[in-house]
Amino acid sequence: SEEGHIRTCNPSAALMLNLNADSCIGLELTQVLDRKIINGLEHQQQETVQRWEVEPVVEAGIEKNLLFTRVKIDDQGEQAGGFMILVQDLSQLRDLEDQLQRAERDAVVGRLAAGVAHDLRNPLSSVKGLALLLKSRFGEDLSAQQTADLMVEQVERLDRSISELLDYARPGLLTKTTLQVDELLAKAVMLVRTDTETENIEVRETYGCGASTMEGDKDKLTQVFLNLFLNGIQAMEEGGRLSISTLCTDREVTIEIADSGCGIPAEQADKVFDPYFTTKHEGTGLGLAMSARIVQDHNGTISLASRPKEGTTVTVKLPLYPDFDSP
Repeated sequence: SEEGHIRTCNPSAALMLNLNADSCIGLELTQVLDRKIINGLEHQQQETVQRWEVEPVVEAGIEKNLLFTRVKIDDQGEQAGGFMILVQDLSQLRDLEDQLQRAERDAVVGRLAAGVAHDLRNPLSSVKGLALLLKSRFGEDLSAQQTADLMVEQVERLDRSISELLDYARPGLLTKTTLQVDELLAKAVMLVRTDTETENIEVRETYGCGASTMEGDKDKLTQVFLNLFLNGIQAMEEGGRLSISTLCTDREVTIEIADSGCGIPAEQADKVFDPYFTTKHEGTGLGLAMSARIVQDHNGTISLASRPKEGTTVTVKLPLYPDFDSP
């Protein structure tokens, strides 16, 4: 109505807005809609047709990209006027746009990596060989030998960085095997047990997949889990809790890895899977980017939710039987 009371609400709109279609009848829009939606509605009240897009937060912390169209309805005889609001869920479209942008960026990184490897590796090999040759001629000059060793170490560090870039850029080649997710995670936890005990971190493991199996690359998935574990451990400088849980359906497995560490600011959370973005003083910024690539190669998804000073939760969803031939 003109006063903002809801006359009717169809099931599709109710589902997208997380409303009860019957109980919201007669209520004011301000009582049932997110404030972001109301702000868009109030912006141009005089327009006959108005469109605006928002990302309202609904229950369970899920954000949706919704497009709203407000159409003014004039009075028609005994039928009172008002306005109609059309709702369209653009979440899938925005996800596809993000995937396209990521694919384009990965293609650029791939071309860059090939050029870097070709242009730098040969000169680096020459520098390393020359440093080793000089060291052999320094005799008992300890200071000169230490300088030569330092040169070799830095050349090897640069070579490792180039290797990481190439690993990220090249297409994923998976060695598919049948594996148990719970068992794979439990073994990965054992590999970081020394780190958690040293840092006074409690590890909570809640496995819900049992003997369920999936198809995947054991080594690459272990690499993902270890990277996520270590990120969580490094975020808890004063100790804390690292929680690992799994849940299986007949189609996919959901893995959650949560820490009680320092968290990530909202303006940085959207960038953590970008190559060379890092919040650490040391590191290349390729760890999470590589993890995301491996998960995508398994036709899975990876997402992150974080609150500063409260902690971070990373959710990985993997199909039990992925189609490895699909992009």
